[in-house]
Amino acid sequence: MLSPEHPSSGADVDSPTDRQEGRPRKKLWVIGGIAAGCLIAFVIAAFFVPTPYVAFAPGSVRDTEEKIVVEGEQAYSSDGEIMFTTVSIKDATLMDLLRGWIDDTVDIKHRSEVYPDGDEDEQQRVNQEMMDQSKIEATWVALEYLGYDVEVGGTGAVVTGVGKGLPADGVLTPGDVIVEFEGRPIAVHGDLVEAVSEHQPGDEVSIVFEPHDGGEPEEVSVELAPRESDPDAPILGVTLETRDLEVDLPFEIDIDSGEVTGPSAGLAWTLAVIDLLTPEDLTDGQVVAVTGAIEPDGSVGPVGGVPQKVSAVSRAGIDLFIVPDSLTEEEYERIGEIAGDDVEVVQVGTLDEALEVLVPGGIELPGEAA
Repeated sequence: MLSPEHPSSGADVDSPTDRQEGRPRKKLWVIGGIAAGCLIAFVIAAFFVPTPYVAFAPGSVRDTEEKIVVEGEQAYSSDGEIMFTTVSIKDATLMDLLRGWIDDTVDIKHRSEVYPDGDEDEQQRVNQEMMDQSKIEATWVALEYLGYDVEVGGTGAVVTGVGKGLPADGVLTPGDVIVEFEGRPIAVHGDLVEAVSEHQPGDEVSIVFEPHDGGEPEEVSVELAPRESDPDAPILGVTLETRDLEVDLPFEIDIDSGEVTGPSAGLAWTLAVIDLLTPEDLTDGQVVAVTGAIEPDGSVGPVGGVPQKVSAVSRAGIDLFIVPDSLTEEEYERIGEIAGDDVEVVQVGTLDEALEVLVPGGIELPGEAA
């Protein structure tokens, strides 16, 4: 008889050695599976799970003139292209945060900074309104530059944003409508831009505005501050659009901006309309990128995301990029590092300066040819 301690050689029984080796192997498989699952979960989270931050990355570079249709007036073709630039804005994932840490063309901001009121849909609506108004104003400015009669009207300057630490901070709120400045009626927001420019930094000025909540008009006094980019120029510290803007054009011009929002294509639209309505090719057959808001008086307003835009311009192989002259020295140094030797970045403060960059000596206006 065989005892339990001495099984036969043919018995189906694990040896002590087999038992000692099999269990660790099974444990390793389990641990490996858990590790792989955790890795997969981390990768999914890194790429798809949003964080409380927003990523600003290089966007696209798009042709303006192909998006503009002129009816009722002669339009001219151009061998060159005037391009407008965009910034890609998205909820940041962990991978975006990592990219922002190692890539100097990506900026990361907390959502509370990007959407101060916490309402992303409202901010998108405001940005869309700013784009719609920038197209109207670009057309208006271009046609006036070319000598056409344009009738313009409005009922005040709507505050769309207030700069932190600037004179309007704590005094005005987005949605307030400025209707008077130093006793001067404000119909379109260009009236306010012009009125502010006639003063000096340190001047105390009076403003009458209609509050965003519908209350009675209020009068406040603020002291204008110097612009960081030009200490001799005054700044109130607000972004604006015109309430109830109406522009009566001598003929129809339609601009299709697609899904792009915000005012930063204003200068590009203006140059493109001028190019379409003049026989001369503004870019002399070259491809030129442009960013900058356009004001009713022809001045070029500040825009955001210039580092991201210059990166997009460089990737598109474009040699010349026209930007507002409101950039700080630090910002200009940063975009210079991104542009390197591939892109010439030129700052302009007015439409005239932008045109001088493209056509030194000026352009031939309609009706000037002999």
